Amino acid sequence: MKITIDIPDIDTNEDRLETFTKTSYIALLAVYSTGLWKNRKWDNLLVASTTRLFYDQVFTFKKDGFRSGYTSMPSELVGSLTADHFLSPQTVAEFILDTPKYFDYNLYRKLFKCCCSTHAVAGKKFKDKFEGDQNIKLSKLKRTTLTKFKYKELDIMLYDEWGNEVDNIIKPIEYVCDEFWEEYCEWENVNILDVPSKYNKSFTQIRPINLEQFYSC
Repeated sequence: MKITIDIPDIDTNEDRLETFTKTSYIALLAVYSTGLWKNRKWDNLLVASTTRLFYDQVFTFKKDGFRSGYTSMPSELVGSLTADHFLSPQTVAEFILDTPKYFDYNLYRKLFKCCCSTHAVAGKKFKDKFEGDQNIKLSKLKRTTLTKFKYKELDIMLYDEWGNEVDNIIKPIEYVCDEFWEEYCEWENVNILDVPSKYNKSFTQIRPINLEQFYSC
């Protein structure tokens, strides 16, 4: 079997973000182009190993990511809190492999950067105050709660840099494309959740996501 993959040129003078973006892109594109991803439904280890390629590049690029400025504890310094990649890199990798339009490199670059965004939440240092590490609790919601409602599910409040409470419905910080967030949420609901989300359409209609507002950040 012979497979040809178009790989973007890598310039030795490129910045750190572009280098890690392209490395992850080439890795995921190889997984997709070889047909390996077709076996995902029968092999959980395959999903874990292939999506880890994306995860490793996100975290190696910048462990704490691009800080959003939002925290779950307004009285604490950001540096004392844990960086939460609220868009799970491994889940996002699954989405990309299931939605090949995001292999368009311009879209992929934006999505990689979007995935590097983080909120500052209470980690193990504050586990006694919050009955556990908030970051670990969030990671356990993958199969039961849509990403955008994870903070709401755990009653994790968000505050801006001045200590003002902000909406804790998760939204992308970086713009990818107009339809990205809707596509991602629909995909996640169908392919990731083991149980129907308790946050139904009526809840979404009561508190709609203002795309124009958060994409302008």
